[in-house]
Formats: sequence, C-alpha cells, structure tokens
Amino acid sequence: MKTRKTTLKIALVILFCFVFVSGNAQIFTITKGNLKYYIFNTPSVQVAQVAIINNPKVVVIPPQIEYAGVQYPVTTIVNDDEDCRSLTSITIPDSVTVIDLEAFAGCTSLTSIIIPDSVTRIGDEAFKGCTSLTSITIPDSVTKIQWKAFEGCTSLKSIIIPDSVTEIGDGAFAGCTSLTSIAIPDSVT
Repeated sequence: MKTRKTTLKIALVILFCFVFVSGNAQIFTITKGNLKYYIFNTPSVQVAQVAIINNPKVVVIPPQIEYAGVQYPVTTIVNDDEDCRSLTSITIPDSVTVIDLEAFAGCTSLTSIIIPDSVTRIGDEAFKGCTSLTSITIPDSVTKIQWKAFEGCTSLKSIIIPDSVTEIGDGAFAGCTSLTSIAIPDSVT
C-alpha cells in the first residue's frame, strides 16, 4: 500500500514539475463524497484525475468536475492508496482515457466492469488482485494493456482482446487461474 502512495506522489510531482516549467500552473485537490480529484490547470491543459476513497460499494464517476467556476474533464482514474475491497460497481464516463497504475488494485468485490470506448490505455496493475472479477469488456479504443494489468484476477474466465491492442505488458494475465480462453490479435507485437 505504501508503494502505491509513493508512486502516486512521485507521478504528481513529476507532472507538477512538467506543468510548472511550462507556464502558470495550478494544481488543486478536492474531495467530494467517495472521490478525490486532482485538478491540473495550465494555460494549455485543464484536466482532472480521480481516485476512489473511503471504501465505497458503488461509485459513479462524473465526466467532469467543477472547481472555482471552471469545468474540468475527468480523464484519468488513479490510485490514492485507499481501500476499495467493498467496491462492487463502478460507472466510468466517456471522458476517461486512461485507467492508470493500480487504479482498481485490490478491489476484491468487483465482479465486472465495462470500460468505455474512450479508454486507450489500461495501466500497470490496474486490476491486480480483483479476485471476484469474472468478466471484462475491453473496447476497440484500447491500444495498450500494461504490465500485470490483470494479475491475480483468479475468477476471470475469458477475455477477448480487440484488434486495436498493439501492446500487452509482461504478466498482464499472470495468476488468472480460472482463465480458460484468451484471444490475442495479430496486432500485438
């Protein structure tokens, strides 16, 4: 758990440094209900990342968050080193393009998830240890399934990887002991 928080802090510091060097940057953190938002406001980029907090059962992520009269699109789901073992249902909006590092790692009650067509990347260990996950729909928009993305999803039975995927990271499906079928397209290198 400490590793996740450290990784998130490092990523935020790197992003902050990049944004700060590029101009007038502002970063805000807002908590609303079971979601924590990291808002990045620069002259060229205005986006929000979201993390699940407080171990909820059901989460609906909005497509945007308002702060100080400005609407920020929610583009990335991140991990904030919070417990998500009780999460059974998540609704992800079409504004999300990345399910990032460990976003749902350890969400042991999550049984299925529908990834919207807007997502292009499933990050490292994004669903690691989701032991109740039995099915997942990967849309044609996804091009990368990264390192250990579904590691330890012991209830996952089958998965179809669309032709849009060109990269599957090492150990992406390691420890998926119930996996009986997987179709890997020729597009994967």
